[in-house]
Amino acid sequence: MARASTPSGAILVIGASLEAERIVHLIRQRPDPVPILGLLSLDPAIEKVGRPVAGLSVLDTLENLGRYRDRIIGAVPAAADAADRESILAALEREGIPALPLVHPQACTGHGVQVWPGAVVHALAILDVGVRIGRGAVIGAGAILGAHTRVGDYVEVSAGAIAGSNVRIGERSRLGIGCRIIDGVLIGPEASIGPGALVTEDVPGGTSVQAASATSVERARHPEADPA
Repeated sequence: MARASTPSGAILVIGASLEAERIVHLIRQRPDPVPILGLLSLDPAIEKVGRPVAGLSVLDTLENLGRYRDRIIGAVPAAADAADRESILAALEREGIPALPLVHPQACTGHGVQVWPGAVVHALAILDVGVRIGRGAVIGAGAILGAHTRVGDYVEVSAGAIAGSNVRIGERSRLGIGCRIIDGVLIGPEASIGPGALVTEDVPGGTSVQAASATSVERARHPEADPA
């Protein structure tokens, strides 16, 4: 899959929180803005239905996604939580609705970059050659990913985070604002790297790194960590 491009036609934004506002703004920044049919709330309660978000109407709840299948070409997940993004993509798959990737027009992508369905790349992010962004991942504004780095499914790379070349980031991990990962480091699934941390050694799955630099650990094997 090459760099993402959203096809023309109406889409749904799934989410009705601050993240949904960001996604709507991103879509509107495109040189060829895609019409947005409206938003769906993740909350099964109906309190948010009918309320405006970023000037758009919250049409319904996610449990009624199937009602809109014939009116759209796809949908974009707009949730800050990785579990919510995973649930959204699962619901889209059940209904046969494409999950669309989004890349901000002010992001910089090198040759061979891959952005998988439901992933979002925000403004001023830099993706070097051969970077792969997994399903439902979010790359924050100004983040930098070095050559051939692999970002697993449902990962969040926060604004200003920097990963060197050949870094592997396991699924559902989170990189905090301004953290730095040196070349070749493996971040295990569901790990959390705190804001401003400097990671110089591999981090096993489920580990939280909050210190200024990560301690040396035994390499954790996982699918995202295996060399491409």
